[in-house]
Amino acid sequence: MRLSIETTACAGVSGGGEFNTMFLEDYELIINGISVPTSSLNIIDPHMLTADFTLTDGRNDVSLKAVRNGGYSIYYEATLWAGDNTVTVSLVNPDGTPFTTGTRVVAWVADDPSVTVQLNTATGVVTLHNVPDRTILIEARGIGNELGTAGILGNQNSVTIEMKGIGAPSKIKNLDFSQGKR
Repeated sequence: MRLSIETTACAGVSGGGEFNTMFLEDYELIINGISVPTSSLNIIDPHMLTADFTLTDGRNDVSLKAVRNGGYSIYYEATLWAGDNTVTVSLVNPDGTPFTTGTRVVAWVADDPSVTVQLNTATGVVTLHNVPDRTILIEARGIGNELGTAGILGNQNSVTIEMKGIGAPSKIKNLDFSQGKR
């Protein structure tokens, strides 16, 4: 897997900036505590650095110290999640027919809820790519107040989620029962 880092994602860069090709030997890219040889680094665009390095399945801690034009140091730190799995999520009505109402599907890694992917569908099917072998939590919310959830292992090829209506919003204007019922 090729890792790409843009200068706009790096600290120490304001208003753009370009990687300096003259100081490539001074670059330090560390992934999961392993230093990536500078021979594996390539600047394919003045704003884009790539590295030929295989990310591990699951969590990958990445840090980069590089030099931009003008000789200023730039820094990048991130946690990236990677995997070889593809998961197809099928949404169905309680009777088993495809749920074809507009739906937002959000999936996240249970170990790190900040790692999410959000997809929209009106066909009842979405595909998640590069899913790690971890526990993945999935929530689907339809535009008509329907909800479906699932927890799966990332190496499952597919999951079917039954969408259930949670009812129409209440028409009562004041739901504060602290004063008692009337």
